[in-house]
Amino acid sequence: MQSRKTIFLLMIIPLMGMVAFSQNFLNKQRGELSVAYLEPLRNADPLVKFTSEALGGFRGVIATALWMRINNLQLEGKFLEMVQLSEWITKLQPHTPTVWTDRAWNLAYNVSVKETDVEKRYKWVMAGISLLRDEAIQYNPHEPLLYWELAWQFKHKMGQDMDSAHRIYKRKWINEMTTNIWPSVKACVDSEGRPDWDSLLDPKTDEEKARVRRLIRDYKLNPRKMKAVDDQFGTVEVVNTKGEVVKDENGDPVTRQIGLEWRLPETQAIYWAYMGIQKSRENTARREMVKKLRRVIFQSMALSCGRGRLMVNPFTPNLERAYLRGVAMRYGPRLDFIPQVDKEYVVALEEARKNQYLHPGGIDTISTYRTAHHNFLRQATRDLYMYNRVEESQYWFKKLVNLYPDKVRWYIGYDTETKTMDWEVFVMSELEDDFKRSGRDTMNTLLMGLISTAYYYLAMGEDDQALGQIRMSQQFIAYYNERRKDSDTSSAGGRVDLDSWKNLHDQALKDVLVGMDKAKPEMAAALRERLGLKAGEVPQPGLPNLMNPYRTKESDRATDGDIPDS
Repeated sequence: MQSRKTIFLLMIIPLMGMVAFSQNFLNKQRGELSVAYLEPLRNADPLVKFTSEALGGFRGVIATALWMRINNLQLEGKFLEMVQLSEWITKLQPHTPTVWTDRAWNLAYNVSVKETDVEKRYKWVMAGISLLRDEAIQYNPHEPLLYWELAWQFKHKMGQDMDSAHRIYKRKWINEMTTNIWPSVKACVDSEGRPDWDSLLDPKTDEEKARVRRLIRDYKLNPRKMKAVDDQFGTVEVVNTKGEVVKDENGDPVTRQIGLEWRLPETQAIYWAYMGIQKSRENTARREMVKKLRRVIFQSMALSCGRGRLMVNPFTPNLERAYLRGVAMRYGPRLDFIPQVDKEYVVALEEARKNQYLHPGGIDTISTYRTAHHNFLRQATRDLYMYNRVEESQYWFKKLVNLYPDKVRWYIGYDTETKTMDWEVFVMSELEDDFKRSGRDTMNTLLMGLISTAYYYLAMGEDDQALGQIRMSQQFIAYYNERRKDSDTSSAGGRVDLDSWKNLHDQALKDVLVGMDKAKPEMAAALRERLGLKAGEVPQPGLPNLMNPYRTKESDRATDGDIPDS
């Protein structure tokens, strides 16, 4: 019996040696043949490496038991208790993508909303993002699902307004990017949010090198990749005032570089979706997921069209402090992205028609894209009008009517006999939705707000938006009073008379200058300079010629007939 045990022991030793010898070969084959999602662990955390080697096949058994416990906790709404168990599973199964995505979603969406303290809530959201960016992708660099989930959390959780604390998330993220991409808040403001690519790609000073190290180490942002993304998605086709693409002598579209807004989360979504496409290009088994990454890119660009530009007021007192508190800036649309995003929608629709595939939930993809494209054109028409880009607004409105007559026929102003739609009636009815529940005093206040904002934009050099605000206030009051004639003013819900536009304008301009003189004297001086006024001078009644949206560019003088007298 003793000799038999000795023989068995002697056989075990060479067998273990053979296993050790063949392990590297098997690992290599597993990576090449994609039996698992990816190649074996490299540079792994010691605990991950230990559990992988020591537990062997028992990892699956333990992970299954943990998954069952997590599912029960989720049904009970005990999300905090799930955090530790999820971490154990990621140690046991680091190559299983859903382990990471489930854990990241739980942190960013479930655990975060349990916090009433917005500072702690932001930390939980960032914990979910960091888990995907700093750990999951490092273990699974070619798995598109992880890039998609990371891009989605930037776009949806932080970029959109689904969370009540979304403004806090944006402000904190803007501050982080500002202090790491630029040497100071002032440098960021002076450059109008455009990174100095030369200093990021070839840092020379210690300060520049430290910033680049932080970007790579803390945010996994590679400046060279950032520049490639900026070049590819920040380059737009030039359009004329009618919204038509300008061509060169060879018939090719003329392009110009406007760049992305790297302070906003939707740009991070574009960056990580782009990285996922690059890394997953050879992962043919996950081709459908790569398509979803492309979708995230144009969805994020569509988001930028509506609110992808930060306009900082350089006249704000204590600018740096106000900037970091989020009170020195406004969000504005990036209207130059409209043709690019429209093109992406068209491509997506063509691809959907070709494949005729369905979403997992059974929702028709073509119908979903049509609705999204319709809403995009609707918003583009309104935004361009608000920026006084009238001919471009009309161009996209015509496209809206031609592509979606089935939807347009339900709008206010649609003529059922001629099957036509009036552009300005459409825009005004869209705006009226924001006013219709307001009383007379509130509506007058809102109109004065539009006029006041116009003069703030003028002082900041945002002339297009300034003129757009004036035009919108003028047209709305004329439109409103015209429609009032057809309503029953004696009824409880009848419409009310508004003050004349000229009276509202004169009072608003006076209030703006008084307020600026007290709080922002530099801005008041800049506005007076734009209006041709001397220091302390009070403007004459009436609309300054510079602010007449109907004034042609060839003429410096507008006639009284250009301005609605309402």
